[in-house]
Amino acid sequence: MWAEVAAALETFDDAVLSAVGPDGYPVSVRVSPRLDAADELLLLADELPVPMATGPASVLCHSHDQQLWHLRSVLIRGVLSRDVPESGRSWVLRPTAVVPGTGTAGPLGDARTFLAARRRAGRYLARRGLQRPVVPWADVRALRRSVRGARPADSTSEAVRGR
Repeated sequence: MWAEVAAALETFDDAVLSAVGPDGYPVSVRVSPRLDAADELLLLADELPVPMATGPASVLCHSHDQQLWHLRSVLIRGVLSRDVPESGRSWVLRPTAVVPGTGTAGPLGDARTFLAARRRAGRYLARRGLQRPVVPWADVRALRRSVRGARPADSTSEAVRGR
């Protein structure tokens, strides 16, 4: 698994660490993880800007362009703790699982993610006795046409429209 962690992190500069705060509520902070290959740990920070409790945590790495396209993500689950590496006392994450996300799992992985989300949504609705909402596609297309006509065509709007 360590090879997966190292490969996943080599393409991202920073990440979001999420864990439980001392009050029991979830907290998240941006970190710049460094690999400690010898101990198979992610070195996160000497100090964190918000209090966090040791225990289960995750590091989410993601990137996208300015129009929020070309999304890539990977989630690394693990156990957050204080460690005493040679560089000084630091917060570290000991990885327990790598969860490839959009753009990092390949087309088949993206399809699995989509289908799993659809199944989860179906179970959520079924538990509550709700029907899937009907999307008014004609209204969505009309709105899209009105927006296209309201602004001049430029390279940014062309990229957003996928042309």
